[in-house]
Amino acid sequence: MRNILRFIGRIIGGALLALIMMIASFFLRRALKKAQQQAAQPQPQSQPQSQHQSSAPRMDGPAPFRNWAVRDTIYEGMNSRELIAAYGTPDRKETLQTGREVWTYGTANANDNAREAMTVTLDRGVVVDWV
Repeated sequence: MRNILRFIGRIIGGALLALIMMIASFFLRRALKKAQQQAAQPQPQSQPQSQHQSSAPRMDGPAPFRNWAVRDTIYEGMNSRELIAAYGTPDRKETLQTGREVWTYGTANANDNAREAMTVTLDRGVVVDWV
């Protein structure tokens, strides 16, 4: 009797395992099919965040393909050379105790409307924040 119960338990366990494998296979095939359909369709390109609206061309893609600067564009991960190319040399540089640098562009004077002040925080030469 004990052997019969063990045999039935193994059959039920095997059936459950087979069911789990079928469900996993179904979702895997579904995900692969969806990925193939998305790869076949052209993806809309996302525009990097910009401080000012500009009519300059967009700069999308991985870093090795960004060999030209877009004026007035800033994004997280931008290196200091690209920042200087986009905004020019900063009006003021300040090094924090943490090793980060804060670059300031423009003036904080409320009477000067030509260009508002913008501060950019760089960590090891890479933009991490801006206001």
